[in-house]
Amino acid sequence: MIKTQIIEGNTYAETVSKLQNGERPTTVKELAQARLDEPELFNLGFDTCTAIAYGKDSFKIIPISKELLNLSKDFRDSYVKVDYKKIKAKEIKIDNTFNRLLTKEEVLSHKGWLALFEGDKELLKRHADKVFENKEMAMGFWIYLINNSMRAVYVINLDYNSDANGGNNLDDSGRFLRVAPVSKKISNEAVDLCGIIRPNRKTICQLPKGHKGSHRAVIYWE
Repeated sequence: MIKTQIIEGNTYAETVSKLQNGERPTTVKELAQARLDEPELFNLGFDTCTAIAYGKDSFKIIPISKELLNLSKDFRDSYVKVDYKKIKAKEIKIDNTFNRLLTKEEVLSHKGWLALFEGDKELLKRHADKVFENKEMAMGFWIYLINNSMRAVYVINLDYNSDANGGNNLDDSGRFLRVAPVSKKISNEAVDLCGIIRPNRKTICQLPKGHKGSHRAVIYWE
């Protein structure tokens, strides 16, 4: 396993500018997996490259936002101005499950959290299992409704309930986990992978069980 790398800066845009070509901050989903793999990461809050764009009474989630990744280093505004109607993502209506702490059962069916986890219910459950080990209420989804605005989703540390903050100002200090591209060869073809952690490697022998002599193995990554 490759340890994750934490990048910090004075603003979100300045922090992004420290990345090399092909690198980016984690998405919310990737951050959740990283925290489960390295539980000490629950002790810190992190910015992500996942954007939340606001309409008048709704919002859209963009897992990897080009607008956020392409901010100039000198960007100093609290949010990015966007045309909400032109953003191609599922629209989520705001209801009374936002701007408050949630029960575990509410989290698992919460349309905002499901959007942040890109529909991965199994990962959301494992993440919630960890967060709710000693809590009855946690993982609030906080929004800051300004029409035609976009911000980066910030995930708060476990002491403060591992909330999703959709109102974090982009001119505040930045901290995120770096995602770096990883290359490996499979059948003489280069395949680029993007992940914070190199997947576990396993082998499967293709010959019948109990055979004699050398193995004929296939190496794969989970």
